[in-house]
Amino acid sequence: MEQNDLCTQLAAILGGDARQEDNVCTVTIRRTNMNATIAKHPMQAVNHIFYFGAPDRDGNTLITGELALLDDEVPKTVDRVTTTGIIVSAVHNHWIYDDPKLMYIHLETYTNPVTFARMMAPIAKDLK
Repeated sequence: MEQNDLCTQLAAILGGDARQEDNVCTVTIRRTNMNATIAKHPMQAVNHIFYFGAPDRDGNTLITGELALLDDEVPKTVDRVTTTGIIVSAVHNHWIYDDPKLMYIHLETYTNPVTFARMMAPIAKDLK
């Protein structure tokens, strides 16, 4: 499968937008249910982002990304993600003076990108 076609397929499964640049597919999923501000200024976008490298001969690739969450979404989301076998490599904030307070969960795994997208899609959908 052509890399651009795979990137488009991953975005469709995840419900996001695809961008293919060099050997990296980036899928961005906008959180439409947030009106967040930083220092009382509207944020342009609150997004989940996933990065997919080029698949190896077995179809696996390094996948990294982050989910943008509200404080109270963190425990349940960490449980859901780790249950799939995906590694949560960091949980932290990005901003000061944000309202509501946003937290970011960073993810990593080395697996088939379509398998990952299918595991992550219901989680991302619940966080739109």
